[in-house]
Amino acid sequence: NPLWKYTDAQLASHMAFGMHVADVIDRQSPCVPDRTSVISMTNDYFANVTALQMATMPRCILPRVALYCSRSLATSKTAKSFRDHCFMANEDMAAAPAGSKEYYVLHPLKWRLMTHALRSSLGVLFLDADVLLIHDPFPDLVAVKTPVAMQRESYGNPFVRKKYYVNSGVVWQTSYALARVLERVPSYEGDGDQDAVQRYLFAQSSPLHTLLPTSFAGHPWAKWKIVRFLIALQHKHFITYHAHGVRGTNTTDAKLDVLLHVNRGVL
Repeated sequence: NPLWKYTDAQLASHMAFGMHVADVIDRQSPCVPDRTSVISMTNDYFANVTALQMATMPRCILPRVALYCSRSLATSKTAKSFRDHCFMANEDMAAAPAGSKEYYVLHPLKWRLMTHALRSSLGVLFLDADVLLIHDPFPDLVAVKTPVAMQRESYGNPFVRKKYYVNSGVVWQTSYALARVLERVPSYEGDGDQDAVQRYLFAQSSPLHTLLPTSFAGHPWAKWKIVRFLIALQHKHFITYHAHGVRGTNTTDAKLDVLLHVNRGVL
């Protein structure tokens, strides 16, 4: 059986978040397309990383951002800098370090939040907390022809098994109908949300998804100088940088250190 079962209070909180997004998409933005939202979720564990994410995000995108925030952040000093963008959830989300049981329970929530956002949005961009949005992504996103596009798990080395695999740290969706399906794709212990989504998308007879350009970068491959050189040749700069695969005694501190280097342009 799936690892998670939401309480009535959680279900009500998810629905209320969707209503919040319906208000957010009416805000004026010079760079975000009409009725388009940018969403993420965060808790005490990721609060420092989210603070950097929001501080470095292009200013023109901020009016359309909706964060699903653990209710404990309502009084957190760390969250003060981004609290105005928070929808305070009726739940305390667990720390969920990568590989923990809580991780596999928490991550399917992102798909549920995207579904609720798409009740009112024509498009929704989801970002994990450990993703820097460095430049305006929408020129690339509006050119996508499939109803979902995701960051690639691997840079594309032909000898890497996951050459065509997706990563759910950056997800662009434009179909409410498909979002409802992906929300219900089962994920089991030891099986991340992106693995379950991967299996479903690969099983379809016609392509439903696109791998985003390598300018939507992932740390396991973009940390190498030769890869950054190739990205610079093709794209000139990173659009997003996802600090997945970062290891350390304190994972969030290690992620924060990587993202600070990226922000300074020295990685």
